[in-house]
Amino acid sequence: MELPPHVVRARREQGIGPFPAPVRIERARDIWIGGAARGGTEGNLRLRLFLPQTGQPEGAFLHIHGGGWTFGGADMQDLRLAEMADRTGLLVASVDYRLAPSTPILQRRMTAKPQRSGSSGRQRRNSG
Repeated sequence: MELPPHVVRARREQGIGPFPAPVRIERARDIWIGGAARGGTEGNLRLRLFLPQTGQPEGAFLHIHGGGWTFGGADMQDLRLAEMADRTGLLVASVDYRLAPSTPILQRRMTAKPQRSGSSGRQRRNSG
């Protein structure tokens, strides 16, 4: 049985399925970035930040969650990311990128049928 992405996301929040419900911790800090210069509206992309408890960070690590551009979120692995910050001494920033099918361009690209191009017979995706 195939479930639509919004149903799977809701079940994931509740811990229904193969993963436990996400645990969100208070020490995580959300900031919003983006703007017209980046092709969006002001503050349209969330970064979830974890500072090491031992002091000032010595660098940064960018975490891009899994989920095939359809599932997951910046706030789904707080415990693991906070532990990473503490063990490495790095600022850990988890990005909450846009997901399909909520973002129309991603939905079009995901559902495009492969097309033959030229005489080589290679396939390409139509990005719509």
